[in-house]
Amino acid sequence: MIRKTLGVLLLLSAIAGKTQVLYPDSYLVDYNKLLELQNDSLRKRIMVNTANVSPNEYDRTPEWNAWGDHYQIYTGGESRFSVLPVISSFGFNSKYPRSYNDGPVWRGKGMNADINFGFRGHFGMLHYTFAPVVYYAQNKDYPRPNGAASEFSYPYSSKIDWVQQYGPEAVTRFHMGQSDLRLIYKKLTLGVSTQNVVLGPSQVNPIIMSNNAAMFPHIDFGTDTPIETVIGDFEFRSYWGIMNESDYFDDNDRNNQRYFQGGGAYYRPSFLPGLSVGATRIHYRDWKIQKFALSDVFLSFADFSSNKDSLSSGSVVNDVYDQMVAINLKWTFEEVGFETYLEFAKNDFSNIRALATEPEHSRAYTIGFIKVFDLGDNKAVKATYEHTTLGQTRLIKLRFSPPYYLHHLAPQGYTEGGQLLGAGIGPGSNGDILMVNYYFPQGMYGMSLQRIRFNDDYAFAAFDPNGDRPFDVEYTATLKALRFVNDFTVGAELSLSNRLNWQYIKDNDVKNLYFRFVLGYQLANLAKQ
Repeated sequence: MIRKTLGVLLLLSAIAGKTQVLYPDSYLVDYNKLLELQNDSLRKRIMVNTANVSPNEYDRTPEWNAWGDHYQIYTGGESRFSVLPVISSFGFNSKYPRSYNDGPVWRGKGMNADINFGFRGHFGMLHYTFAPVVYYAQNKDYPRPNGAASEFSYPYSSKIDWVQQYGPEAVTRFHMGQSDLRLIYKKLTLGVSTQNVVLGPSQVNPIIMSNNAAMFPHIDFGTDTPIETVIGDFEFRSYWGIMNESDYFDDNDRNNQRYFQGGGAYYRPSFLPGLSVGATRIHYRDWKIQKFALSDVFLSFADFSSNKDSLSSGSVVNDVYDQMVAINLKWTFEEVGFETYLEFAKNDFSNIRALATEPEHSRAYTIGFIKVFDLGDNKAVKATYEHTTLGQTRLIKLRFSPPYYLHHLAPQGYTEGGQLLGAGIGPGSNGDILMVNYYFPQGMYGMSLQRIRFNDDYAFAAFDPNGDRPFDVEYTATLKALRFVNDFTVGAELSLSNRLNWQYIKDNDVKNLYFRFVLGYQLANLAKQ
C-alpha cells in the first residue's frame, strides 16, 4: 500500500507544472508583491488580490525572481495538473491569542499548528484549485471579561460576533481554505470559491476585505486580468455569498447567516503611468430579515440614497443593510521602486450635501508606502510602512457614527465564523506598522515594529473625559527568517508583544511571546530526484 501511494505521488509530481497559491500569512504573499514591483513586464492585477496567481498574469518568465524554482509560477498552458507545496507551521502564544491575517486559521493561547496542501490545474477554460487547511489550537483559557453576547465573544459590544476564545477546549478544524472552481474565458472569470480575497491596495489592514478571516462561500464574476484599452486598463470583480455565525455568539438559529453582495472596480490610466484608482463597495444583512428582490443582486451598482425609513414601512430601504464603501488610490514609481497607497472608507449612507459638509463622518483610512532597494545579484530590501485609523471623529458629538463592522440589524456584524473580514485590529482601533525584509536567492530575513491602540470608540464612551482613560495599547517587535534547503523551506518567526492597560485596566500590563516554526516541501520537485 505504501509503495503504491508513493508511486502515485511520484507520477503526479512528474506531471506537475509550475504552480503557486498565496496562502494568507505566508512568506509567499510579501514576496509576490516584491516580484510585481521588480518586474515591469508582468500583467499586474490592479487591486483585486486573490490567493490564486492567475495563469494569465505570468505569460512570460519574470526577469527578476530571486527565489527561482522556489517560487514557481503557475502558467495554465503548461500542465493540466499541478501539486501544491505542502506548508506547515507550529507556533505558540504565551499569554493571550494573537492571530492576524491568517485566513481560516485561529491561533489561540498555547500551542498552534496548521498545514496547507492540495493541487490545482485546468481542463480548457475550467480551472480548479483544491487547497484546504487543517489547523489545531490548544486554545488555553486566559483571564478575560465574559463576552457581551456570550462567554467567549467580544466583551465590549453585543453587536459583533468577534470570538475571543473558541470554547473551553482544544480546537481541530478542516477548512476548504484557498479552494475554488472557475471558468476563465479570455479576460473574464466566473467562480465558486472559499478563497481569500483582498480588495484595495492596503498591505496589512485592508478596511473592506482582508485575509484576516476565512472567506465565506461565494460566487464571483469579473475580470481575471485587467481589460486593456487605449485609455488604460480596467478591472472589476463582484461577489455574492453567505456569511456564517460562529458557535459562540447566541442560541438563535434563525439569524445564523447573512447575505453579502459587494465588489470593486478599478482603473489604471494609460496617460498617468503607475497610477491606479478605484472604489470598493459591500453590503450585508440578516438572511431572513425580509424577502429578496432583484435589486438585492445588484446593490453595489445602485441605491446610493440616504433614505432612513424604518422597516415597519414595508419598503426595501438601505438601512436594512450595513454598507461600507472605499475610495482606493495607488501610485507606483517602478523606476525607483516606490509605491504609495490610500484606502479611504465610509460605513454609513450619505448624500452629496452631507459628503460636502461632513466628509469626516464615519470615515476610516489606511495609508502606506513601499520602497524597494535593489542591491543587485538577485538581492533586494523591501520596506513597508502603513497607518490605519478606524476610530470615530469629533463629529460623533453631533451626529451618530456607527462603529466599523457593527450593525444593529445584523448583530453578528462584518464577520465570518467569529473573525473580522476587514482590518484585523478591529472596530475603533488605530495602528502603525513598519516592516523591513531582506530577500536573497537562499531565502529572506525580516523585522517589523507594530503599534495597535484598540477600540478608541469604546474607550472614549466608557471613561470619564476628566479622569484617567486607560487606553489598551500593544507594541510588538518581530524577527523572522526563511531559508531554502534543497526542496525544503525552513522558517522561524519570533514576536514579543507588550500590552499596556490590557482590557482597559490601568497598569494591567502583559507581555506575550509568540513563536512560529514553518516547514514547507515542494512535492513537485520529487521528479528531479
